[in-house]
Formats: sequence, structure tokens, C-alpha cells
Amino acid sequence: MTDFSIIVEGIMGAACAIIGLSHIVRPDAWRKFFLVMADKGEAGAIENGMLTLPPALLIVFGHNVWSGPALLLTLYGYALLVKAAYIFLFPARSLASIELADKWQKSIYAAGGMLLMIAAASFYAFSLNVA
Repeated sequence: MTDFSIIVEGIMGAACAIIGLSHIVRPDAWRKFFLVMADKGEAGAIENGMLTLPPALLIVFGHNVWSGPALLLTLYGYALLVKAAYIFLFPARSLASIELADKWQKSIYAAGGMLLMIAAASFYAFSLNVA
């Protein structure tokens, strides 16, 4: 594992923890944020893609780890990359996932829980590598 992979684990662990906790503690703020993006139509979808692509690229090109707890972060990075590509190629169709936040607010809690699991795996992998 490279030193940069360890840095990515720390950065993404912190980012996922903060954003995941925010989804759970402030779901209504996230719901409103997603509705604002949905109201922008395809431009809002592209905005979502612009927020998704940087962490995807950071993970895919900086954290190519395929074993242990760090695997979860790598898989998350590839999932984000597929999501970003889908958004950019099919912005009108990708609006459905943004609008889901208004129809099923529990999806915001689920996303927060998923991000906390990724954060936990990232921090655990990080702690194994800096020890």
C-alpha cells in the first residue's frame, strides 16, 4: 500500500463521517438541498455529478486497494465513478435519484448510515497502516 492510499483513507474517512453524521442529524437540510438541485433540472443533475466526480477520482486513482477493510472504500470509489458517469451521460434520468429524497426521507438516513460504515472501514484501515 502506498503512502498516498493511506492519506486517501484518512481524508475519505473524515469526509464520510462528517457527511454521514450530517445526513442523520440534519436530514431535512439534505432533503431541501436535493430539492433545490432537482428544481434546477438537468443543471442540478450536472451539479450533483460535479460533487460526485472529485471524490470518485481521488479514490479510484489514489486508493487501489483490493483486500481487507480498505476494500470497502475502493468499491465506494468505483460506485461513485459509475454514478458520476451516469449523471453526466443521462442527466434527465439521473434526476429520479435526487427526487427520491423528497419521496422517501428514510433514504437520507440510509445514505448516512452507509457513509458511516465507509468511514469506519476507512478509519480502521488507516489505523492499521499508520501503526
